[in-house]
Amino acid sequence: EKGITSTIYHIVDATGIGDILTIEELQEMVDYYNTDIEVHGDIPRNDSGENGYNALTNEELIAHWSSSQKFLRENGLSEGRHMSYPGNYHSNRVVRLAKKYFDSCRTIQYYIPCESYPPADHHRLRAVTGVGAAGINVTTVKKYIDQAMASGAWLILTFHRIGDVPQGQEANASMYCSESDLQAIADYAIESGALIKNV
Repeated sequence: EKGITSTIYHIVDATGIGDILTIEELQEMVDYYNTDIEVHGDIPRNDSGENGYNALTNEELIAHWSSSQKFLRENGLSEGRHMSYPGNYHSNRVVRLAKKYFDSCRTIQYYIPCESYPPADHHRLRAVTGVGAAGINVTTVKKYIDQAMASGAWLILTFHRIGDVPQGQEANASMYCSESDLQAIADYAIESGALIKNV
């Protein structure tokens, strides 16, 4: 409605499961809303608590990435040249390997709200996550937008689920951003004059 497009980093192995988008819904997002569909890793943490990407061998990572890219290509969604790390940040080994398969990779962090433009490292794009009443509230996001506009930076906002927190999901409340909060952020970003683009 507001002319804003976005990037969806899609968990390929979860397609159509629960509230995850189906192939048809993803295709609709591309065809009608100019949405950019890219790769989102979905490797759980191992028993020691280490992020699974760090625990996988190079061969396992390559197989996982290649399979995800193939899925996106075969369904007419994208070439899958951009990836979001699962579980935040990854080791230098993982990043070095990812550079061979992706044009950019997004991480999430909380201490530097804005990415430089052009990015300091295309394979460690810094993004803000947890946007919503239970995490980083609208007032704070507006301040981040002001900072980005003043400094010519790139503010990457990460949303996981749009909607109110369902009963029983209170522990995961920071994963949800209400529609009203999303609307307020969109309105403020447009009013700021920011150039709003997908990855």
